[in-house]
Amino acid sequence: AYHLSSVSVRSDPDSVDVTISWTYKAECAPDEFDVTIYELTGSVLSKETVDTDSAKLTVDVACERLLVGVVARKENTNSLESDRVEFIRIRVPDVPENVHVEDVDKSYQKISWEKPSYEYSCPHNYVITQRRERDGEEHSVTISSDEDFEFIFEVEPGCVEYTYGIRIVAEDGHVQGWEILKTVQSRPPDLMAPDGLDISTPYSNLALLMWDESNIPTACRPTYEVVLQKTSESVGRRTLVPEDQYMIGLSVEQCTTYVIYVEAMDRMDYLQERVRSNPIVLRTATETPGTPSSLKVIHNTPNSQTLQWTSPGYLPPCAKYELVQDNTKDNISVTVRLEKTITSYKFSSLESSTNYTYKVRAVAEEAQGPFSTPVSLTTDISEHHFRTMESMYDINFVSVKDTWEREILLNLHLTPLSKVPHLQGITLRVEPQVTPFQTELPLVNQTSLFPENLVNSWEVRASTGKGPWEVLVWQQPSDGNMEVVEFVEQKNLADVRFKLGQYGVGCVATLPCTNVPLRPGTRYSIQLIMYTAVDAAESIQRLVTTHQDRSLVVAVICYVVLTSLAAMACTAILYFTKYDLKTLAKIREAILAAELLSKKTNDSYLDDDVESSFVDLAELPTYLDKCLRPHSAILTNQFHSLRNRASQLKQRKGLTTITATKSKNTVLNRQMDVLPYDQNIATLEGEVDEEGDTRYINASLIHAIPPFVRRQQISSVETDQPAYIATQAPLPDTIGDFWRLIYQENVTVIIMLAPSLGENLPDFEVYWPPNVDESRYHAYDSSRLTVTLVAETAESGYMLRKFTVTSLDESEDPLEVTQFQLLNWPEHGLPNIQEFSGMLTAYRRFKYSETDQDAPTLVHCSNGAGRTGAFIAADTLMDHLEESAESIDLASIVTELRGMRMNMVQKNSSRRPETPNPLCTHPRPFFCPLYTAPFLAACAC
Repeated sequence: AYHLSSVSVRSDPDSVDVTISWTYKAECAPDEFDVTIYELTGSVLSKETVDTDSAKLTVDVACERLLVGVVARKENTNSLESDRVEFIRIRVPDVPENVHVEDVDKSYQKISWEKPSYEYSCPHNYVITQRRERDGEEHSVTISSDEDFEFIFEVEPGCVEYTYGIRIVAEDGHVQGWEILKTVQSRPPDLMAPDGLDISTPYSNLALLMWDESNIPTACRPTYEVVLQKTSESVGRRTLVPEDQYMIGLSVEQCTTYVIYVEAMDRMDYLQERVRSNPIVLRTATETPGTPSSLKVIHNTPNSQTLQWTSPGYLPPCAKYELVQDNTKDNISVTVRLEKTITSYKFSSLESSTNYTYKVRAVAEEAQGPFSTPVSLTTDISEHHFRTMESMYDINFVSVKDTWEREILLNLHLTPLSKVPHLQGITLRVEPQVTPFQTELPLVNQTSLFPENLVNSWEVRASTGKGPWEVLVWQQPSDGNMEVVEFVEQKNLADVRFKLGQYGVGCVATLPCTNVPLRPGTRYSIQLIMYTAVDAAESIQRLVTTHQDRSLVVAVICYVVLTSLAAMACTAILYFTKYDLKTLAKIREAILAAELLSKKTNDSYLDDDVESSFVDLAELPTYLDKCLRPHSAILTNQFHSLRNRASQLKQRKGLTTITATKSKNTVLNRQMDVLPYDQNIATLEGEVDEEGDTRYINASLIHAIPPFVRRQQISSVETDQPAYIATQAPLPDTIGDFWRLIYQENVTVIIMLAPSLGENLPDFEVYWPPNVDESRYHAYDSSRLTVTLVAETAESGYMLRKFTVTSLDESEDPLEVTQFQLLNWPEHGLPNIQEFSGMLTAYRRFKYSETDQDAPTLVHCSNGAGRTGAFIAADTLMDHLEESAESIDLASIVTELRGMRMNMVQKNSSRRPETPNPLCTHPRPFFCPLYTAPFLAACAC
């Protein structure tokens, strides 16, 4: 018998074969062995006969429990089958498919996979390994095949490199599939926008851009890209910044505006993230342009001039030409901006026979190149000019009105000269006639015109005592101010009387005073000379003889008739001769001092008794000084003339006082000669009485008076929004109405001019609370006003108070009101100049910087006319001066005020200001005494 033992089975995972081996004990070896593989049910799965102690059988079934038995056989004798041995055939599993690693967030990564296409039926698990490449640290997990095909690992953020491996392992652990490896980086930190951008332009065509260095680990720092975009373009220029660099140079154009920003980009392809910095704006600098050259006039006509020039050596891209034309006659400058491609320009609509000066430069924004060398040229003379000048000779410009021993009163017919273009000056050429026959005067020197001819002729006459000389009648002002006799207007030449021989008439400070006394009993040739910018013309001559010296006639009569009184006659002759010598000495002295004398005028040529109130600003100090001389009646006459002017204005406007004179309202007026006109009365809103009238208050809306633009022209009053409210000091029964008007008209400033300190004003009560933080209440209709004194300050000569006015209906929106109270301005008197000036200046500064300028200012004195009108006139004049008015007319200002309220600037006074005003000596004072005592009862600066 054969005893089979130690049956063993070895399955090759890489093959379908199973190797079975065994041992046996027998006296003789069997011939062969039958090896059989059974299923657990006993069914034969495979059978093989071999003659060795091992056999290799093919088994297609894997991962199932099987049995194997061996039978020995020798010469047709079989042994018993060995004990059947159970085994499982093992096969190597395939690899997982579609292995993928992705970031869950910055601290976790997820690995996922799919099972193999050829399903591995043996019990198995998935083994996943995470290895950090930086230090080799590993973490492994085993996941059953029955679980999800994914696992999440914790990672270190910041572009740390990890390698993930996954394989299938049989459940017993003896068989492992191939490992799949994936190497990835952990997620970088959140991408941050570049910060701290700073740009500089070391050169005009180079900009240096810098920004803060990133603190992100080097392994995953972002890539930077700079975008440079012109504001005039929609797409910018992108420049990639080299790695680990935080500054870059950019090529730029001059005088160009750029928007610049930096983008941080994630380098990992699967993110594609961009973060943009805040943009900065760069306006590139500009180099200074060069100087244009060869500027010249290439074409000249009576009404146009064409300029041409050569471009400078360097012009920035944004450069333009600035061509300047100066007209010295009218003191006008014209600037033309031209593109840099233009190097010629034509000026049209020019005046003929006028000199123009040109210069050109290149400018590029703030950079301004130097001007070229100026060029000057006079426009050609027009045919009209020639015809006009030729026609002048036939006009009788000069006629004699009266003569004396040393003076001749002339009628000058100057009206036709208004037609002469470019008139520069008018003179009288005078020459004594030494023969009884009329002599022809030489023609005017055309090579040396006005005023050179006047100066030269006088120098010859003064040094030799011979020849003609010229006397100034009129000259074109060079600085916009009238520097000639007052009755000759600048633009409207009129017929005037001129006293030849009266020293000072027609004289100006800039030229010799040549109107000197004439010789008695002398025949003179007189001729009017008209000077233009390019030529001159003269009128026909007039011969006039001065009267004989009467002192000599008296001496002869005394000598012939009164022989017996020879001594007395001789004494008389000596006296008159001495007198004549004195006169001649004065004439000689006047000749030598002519150039040092300033302008003087004589009023004898004026036809009107009342001097005009229209004053050029440059002449204001002299005018005021003349008006304030002792016994001067100029301002008094003008003041009295206001009555007629105001009466005419009242009739023309149809002004009435029906409301103020109603019986129920008369008790509310302090004076019946100071009433509001119906046409601009301040009306209180609210409930009406049985007659349909609201509550009456003696107050007038005063509108602004704009500056006067030429003499004797009344300005048109602006009627849209009142600038002031003129009212009387409130009566005890009208204090509530007073504050009601302030709140209704949104008044933010009160000017209080009365009562003055020590002045007894009947029926006057202080209309504000006596102490700070105290309140008074004023009820009306169904509402109530609360007036609270917030602050009180004593200034130099005046008090400054702050109030709040709150309505019961609008308690959350109080009105803030400031009061200026002048302390020392007695009725019918004058204020202190410095105190009045200080308060007026403080008021104007406050009004135009801290309040609503559209809100009216409420002004009151006792009756709301005298001192109130003076203050409003002062403030109006300040407005005119600050608006660069060339002249003022105080009488017209007062007339306009009287057209809005009765008897404004009511009282006259003969007192002079208490102290002189040093500002009046300034050539253009900011503010000088206001029409002084007679007109405004005030003097302020």
